[in-house]
Amino acid sequence: LFQWLLRALGFHTQFLAARVFNRFTQCYGPPLDHLVILVDLDGQQFLCDVGFGEGFLEPLELKPEVEQIQEGGIFWLSLEGATWVLEYREISGEKERFLYKFTLEEKKLEDFYDMCLYHQTSPCSIFTCKSFCSLHKADGGRLTYIGHRLISTTGKERTETALQDSEIPTVLFDKFGIKLKNFEPKDEKILPPPQQD
Repeated sequence: LFQWLLRALGFHTQFLAARVFNRFTQCYGPPLDHLVILVDLDGQQFLCDVGFGEGFLEPLELKPEVEQIQEGGIFWLSLEGATWVLEYREISGEKERFLYKFTLEEKKLEDFYDMCLYHQTSPCSIFTCKSFCSLHKADGGRLTYIGHRLISTTGKERTETALQDSEIPTVLFDKFGIKLKNFEPKDEKILPPPQQD
């Protein structure tokens, strides 16, 4: 939908495929794990990604070895051969956390069909193992519900609150505006993907 909007506004875009680094399994996911949009604007290329919870809020210039500072943190792109690696940093100059890696090979929407099914069925997918949602806050921080935890981050400050099953529907409504009937939270262990690197 976001690509449709960009194209309707006159931007030249293309789909790229990323492999997300899973901090639970410490592995990158399979190929075509995540869809990223590349936008060409006046001879410059930018990454746009509205579907990644811990990602960047503003477009990132496709430029290696440069810290790109935003309200939500510092982002760093590096090149390993033909593969781009996106990293998140809280402190300038210090490596923090890998987010995902990708190449510039253009993809079509239908290329992601099998991985969409994988994320709905696999025990290696966070989407089948954890109930979660994430919301960017006005102060640049993030509010995340996952499993039995509510996590709030603002800059370097992080608070984590344990939740009982009975508390979760109220938290989802009060913090995220989500109302669900007969909600049963998931908080299962995520299995490493068969192919690791």
